[in-house]
Amino acid sequence: VLMLLWTPRFRVQLTGVTSLALAITLVSHQITLFTTPSLALDGAVDMVANHVHVIAVSVWMGGVAGLAALALVRNKLTDAAGVLWVQLWSRFGTVALTAVGCIVISGLYMAWDLVGSPAELFTTRFGNVLLVKVTLVAAAVLIGGSHEFFLLPRMARARAAGDRGSLFGLALRTAPLLAATEATLGGGALLAMTFLNGSARKQAGDAASTLSYNVIGLGIFLAVGLAGSFVITAKLSERLAAGAAQPTSA
Repeated sequence: VLMLLWTPRFRVQLTGVTSLALAITLVSHQITLFTTPSLALDGAVDMVANHVHVIAVSVWMGGVAGLAALALVRNKLTDAAGVLWVQLWSRFGTVALTAVGCIVISGLYMAWDLVGSPAELFTTRFGNVLLVKVTLVAAAVLIGGSHEFFLLPRMARARAAGDRGSLFGLALRTAPLLAATEATLGGGALLAMTFLNGSARKQAGDAASTLSYNVIGLGIFLAVGLAGSFVITAKLSERLAAGAAQPTSA
């Protein structure tokens, strides 16, 4: 579908074609939800968590890597392009924040399902690899947080001051480099996932997990709490950017 954009007749329908490609991708990934035989509650929750995890990782890492690559190869843009790219980074920040929230919730559930106790993170091969993956993801999230709380306010300050040169440098040099680093860390986490075979519970001889209403309730509580914290994070970031954009008096 995306190859249609090579044709000028379809290129004018850029938004429609890319939206169709995205819809096809998402729907095709969900086909396994309907072709799998009926599952018990545990199996159904496992499958949904896995699908949410995969889609959220794809949106976050794919978006970061795509924007970084696009920005780093745009060397012939004028200073005026900085304004557009500030808007792109800001809007994607909201998408990334949502994706990270889905990754955390689904990842916590799968960690509970596959790891019987914190000690198994250090005593099993699965746990060791999972620790590496979580460390890489945490580092990527910290970089994303620095972009949200430090870089975007600096962009807002440069935009308010009419400093197009600084705005261009921040939006098309500094931000893409941070995003490329974030994508590299995310790629390392994806590579680590390929070594996550079996589970820490099996390797430690621990009993399999049992899903109960208490666990479901705790998961809902954590999801609501995380969503609330992310809303506060987004509002705080907007306030910092708004405050930075206000001109200071002499």
